[in-house]
Amino acid sequence: MAAQLYAETQIAECLYEVLGELIEEGTIDEPLAVATLNQLSESILGALTSQIPAKADIKATLSMYKYLDNVWQFVMTNVTFRLNASGQGSLRKAIEMHSDRIKMVCVDSKLATAAAATGAEGGAGAGAAAGGGAAAGGGAGGSGA
Repeated sequence: MAAQLYAETQIAECLYEVLGELIEEGTIDEPLAVATLNQLSESILGALTSQIPAKADIKATLSMYKYLDNVWQFVMTNVTFRLNASGQGSLRKAIEMHSDRIKMVCVDSKLATAAAATGAEGGAGAGAAAGGGAAAGGGAGGSGA
C-alpha cells in the first residue's frame, strides 16, 4: 500500500505515465516498472523520516474521519497550517497556509517501514509525522480530496 498512498501525488502520476510509455515501446518490462514504483515509495518514506525535521500545527473543522486497517483518514475544512521547516523554535512566527478542504491519511510508521522494505502492496502505507505517517492533499498545494 505504500505505493498506493503516494499514487495520487504528481511525481508518482508522472512516473507512472512515463513507465507506461516505456512498457508500450518495449524499452522496459513490467517487473522493472513495478520495482521502480516501489523504489519511489521507499525513497519518499526515507526522505520523510530522516530528512524532514519540520514541525506543524493544524487547525481545522473536522468534517469526516474513518479508521480501517490501521489507517486513519480525516477530511477537514477551513484548514490553517503553521509550518516551521527547521523543526526548532516556536510555531507562533511560522509560515501560515490556508486551504478550504484537505484529506489527510495517517499510517503507523512501523507498518509503513515494513511494507516499504518488503515491497508489499497489501501492507500499510507511509507518510511523515511523529509516531505515525501523514500524507495530505488539498488547496495548499496537494492533489485535492
